[in-house]
Amino acid sequence: STVKAAYSRTGQIYIGAVVGLAETGSKLTNITIENSHLELTISGRTEPFAGLLVGCAQATKVENSSAVGTISVNAMDTINVGGLIGGIENVGLSASSVTESSADVNILADVNVTNTTTNDKAQLVFIGGLVGSSIGTNISSVYALGDIELTRASNTSANDRSDAEIGIGGLVGITSSPVVNAFAKGNIL
Repeated sequence: STVKAAYSRTGQIYIGAVVGLAETGSKLTNITIENSHLELTISGRTEPFAGLLVGCAQATKVENSSAVGTISVNAMDTINVGGLIGGIENVGLSASSVTESSADVNILADVNVTNTTTNDKAQLVFIGGLVGSSIGTNISSVYALGDIELTRASNTSANDRSDAEIGIGGLVGITSSPVVNAFAKGNIL
């Protein structure tokens, strides 16, 4: 299947081939995604969270799930892109986890910030073969295959900020928590 989205507005957008936003208490278990493709063109100051399983997962358990396909993102702001999960985080005392899961996904991203105001937050680019961003989430017994290519990450606006962050990982783009029994095999270009 192919999901194409062209989107323009300020705020966040959650895009997944199966689930856009999984909220507290969700369980995504025993899900297999094959030959799925996300093609996103985002204009304006919109922050996309994109993954073949789920765009953003909050206090969610992901178990025994896999994805095979491609993700292509052309954006003008912060991005959180992962082959399986765009972003996953704990909510309060409710924990998230990713176990026994995998992704074989080629990711292509182009990010060019052209318009900001002095109140806009910094440009953040987080891309991972499995998970784009992981905040407080335990990740174990996982792997990621596939290539990641970031063709551009630039800020050409008049209010270019010096605190931009770019995190690209074969497995996870950025994490604040343990990753165990895992591997990634692919190229980062």
